[in-house]
Amino acid sequence: MPTTTRSLPARWRAAALALAALLAAVVLMPGRADAAVTLRVGGQTDGLKSLLEASGALKGVKYGISWSTFTSGPPIVEALQAGKIDVGGVGNTPVIFGAASRPNFKLVATLQQRQHRGDYLVVPGSSKITSPKQLKGKRVAYTLGSSGHGFLVQVLQRAGLSTRDVTLVNLTPSDALAAFSSGKVDAWATWEPFVSIVQKVVKGGAKGIPLKADYAASGLNFEIASTSALADRAKRAAIADYVARLKRALDWGYRNQNAWAEAFAKETNLPADISRQAIARTTVNVIPVSSSIVAQEQTLATALAKAGVVKQVRISSLVDNLVR
Repeated sequence: MPTTTRSLPARWRAAALALAALLAAVVLMPGRADAAVTLRVGGQTDGLKSLLEASGALKGVKYGISWSTFTSGPPIVEALQAGKIDVGGVGNTPVIFGAASRPNFKLVATLQQRQHRGDYLVVPGSSKITSPKQLKGKRVAYTLGSSGHGFLVQVLQRAGLSTRDVTLVNLTPSDALAAFSSGKVDAWATWEPFVSIVQKVVKGGAKGIPLKADYAASGLNFEIASTSALADRAKRAAIADYVARLKRALDWGYRNQNAWAEAFAKETNLPADISRQAIARTTVNVIPVSSSIVAQEQTLATALAKAGVVKQVRISSLVDNLVR
C-alpha cells in the first residue's frame, strides 16, 4: 500500500498535505463573465493559474472562466474527453495516450520549456545509482500516461533496458512523493514542483541521475481543446483569446520570476524556496504547434509504441493550431 502522509517526516508533511489538498480541489476562477460563454479550463500544480492572476493577463476578459485543478495530465485528458472541461494544459505523453483511446481533442498551442527539460529521474541523496543501467531490478515510481512515463520509457530504451527490467510502481504524484520519501521506491520519474520538493525537504535529499537532455519531445507541453468546444464559434474564440493571454502571462513570468514564485507559493502553500526553484526550472514559451514540434512528438509516440506501452498514433491528425 502507498505510504500515507502520517508516516512522512514532520518538516515536510505540512507541505505534502497542502499540495494534496490543492490537487484534490476544484477552484472556480471567474473572469468578467459574458453569460453566453464560460470557458472550462483544466490545470495542474504548475503555477499557471497563479501566473495568470499575478500578471494581470486576465484583465478585461469578456467570458467566464472556471478552473479545475488535477493531479497530472492524464486526468485532464480524461476530463476533456468526457466533456467536463473545454481546454487544458498537459505534458507530451498524455496526449499520446489520449489519442490512442479517444482522439476527440486537438493540440492548439505548444508550451515549450526554455530549458528543454521537463522531466527528471530522481533517486535518494544516499543512493548509489548513478546511471540508468543501474535501475535494472529496481523499483521505479511513475504516473501512468504522464510525461514522466514517456520520459522513463526513453531513458530505459537508451540504456538498453525495457520496462520489464524494472519494477514499475504506478502512483499518483502525491503517493509517489510519500513512497519516495519513505524508501518504498528506488527512483522516481517526475517533474516540477515535485523534483524541488524532494531535493529541498525530504530527509537525506535527492539527486537526479545524470542524463542528456536530448530526449524526444523533452520539455514539450501542450494546450489541448475538445473538438466540440472548437466547433463552437464562441468557445473557439474564447480558447484562442485564453491562449493569447497565457502567452502574455508566461512572457511576464519569465521577466518576473520572483513575483511569479511568490504567487505560486501562495496558491500551493509550498515553501518560498521550493516555489522559486520550481519556477526557475519551468519558464515556458508559447509557440505554434509547428511541423518540427509534431515531428518531436511523433518520435516519442513511436518510442512508446515500440515499447508496447500504447498503440501507434499519428500526431499530425491532432493539430488545430491557435497560436499566431
